[in-house]
Amino acid sequence: MEARATNPPAPADYLKTRAAFIGPGWWLPWIGGLAYVIGSSVGVRYVGRHSGEFGHPGDNPPWWFIRTDFVQGICLGAGIVLCLVIAILTWKRYPGNTRAMLWVNILWSGGGAWKAILIALNTRHLFDPTRAETSRWPTFNSWQTDPLIWTGWVAVMVGALAFASWPGLVALRKRRG
Repeated sequence: MEARATNPPAPADYLKTRAAFIGPGWWLPWIGGLAYVIGSSVGVRYVGRHSGEFGHPGDNPPWWFIRTDFVQGICLGAGIVLCLVIAILTWKRYPGNTRAMLWVNILWSGGGAWKAILIALNTRHLFDPTRAETSRWPTFNSWQTDPLIWTGWVAVMVGALAFASWPGLVALRKRRG
């Protein structure tokens, strides 16, 4: 029988922080994904029921798109808040899976929530068609190509991925000495 090289066991703290999607608390990342699905569904249903009140897609400023994205972003933001509350309650017991729940949810929901924050900061009287104002997005093209929206969206995604990979990078650094 040939001798096989065995890898030394990983330190316990490394396993505790990297055991995402498996082991105790395996269900937490699924809550992050489910919060995204529910938030998206609620936003789409609300928009479907009230889209006639949002204006028309061809209007300038593009109120239909602004209001639709705002409603969907608020619903996705509510899912992020729910995951943060769950994370506070489960962080000590399931650190790896709690981290996975957060980054899964923020990766998918964070861009929409970011857009809702921008809309809230750059509009007034958003749901009152007679008084609604925005100076940032006078046309649909300005809405679609706004660099602040896209830069924030990319920053949220990069931040979520950095948050997810941070424990692994720290553990790798510790093992290298």
